[in-house]
Parts: sequence; C-alpha cells; structure tokens
Amino acid sequence: MGRQTNDTKISSYLKNLAITYLSIKSGCYNDKLILSDSTNEEFEDEETCIKWVENAFSKLDSLDREFINNEYFFNAKPYWWERTYSRATFFRLKKLASRRFYDALMGTR
Repeated sequence: MGRQTNDTKISSYLKNLAITYLSIKSGCYNDKLILSDSTNEEFEDEETCIKWVENAFSKLDSLDREFINNEYFFNAKPYWWERTYSRATFFRLKKLASRRFYDALMGTR
C-alpha cells in the first residue's frame, strides 16, 4: 500500500494485522503468515511478526496506543470512547492514530 492509501484500506489492513498478531500470541496460528490477500505480505516466522508490530506500537504516543488497542487489538466495549470524545472527535482521532500506526509499521519493514 502506498503513501496515498485510503482510510478504509488502512482500517482493513490493521484489523487483519490484529487478528494475525493475536492468533500468534495465543498460539492458535498454524498457517502461512500472510496478512491479507490484497497485500500478500508475508513474514519469515511468528517472532518476526510480533517484533514488527510491537516495534511500531512502541513508536506511538499514549493517545494513539489507546485508540489502536481499543479499536483493533482488544475487544473494547462498544462506544468505549463516548464518555470522553464527541463522535466527530473520535473518528478524527481514530483516523489519525490508524494512519500513524500504519506509517510506523511501514517504517519498520
């Protein structure tokens, strides 16, 4: 995915990445390590995938980590953000956090 990747593709990519990452961490991932059919991105092994995600995640600030964790990696309560953010602010911050995480991932490949 190039620099001009749209938000829908980034969100889909991050969802697939989270599924792969969490499957590996739980020991339930037995297949070839490919993130999605559209990117055909492969990893040499499970450890490479884990390190790649965790390295990119460590480059985020706490607000971005909160959004990435709650939206992609953990089963956060629906509308977890409602008491803190307006709907418009939530979507704006989610978009920014997703873009930053994606950029951090691409910068660590």
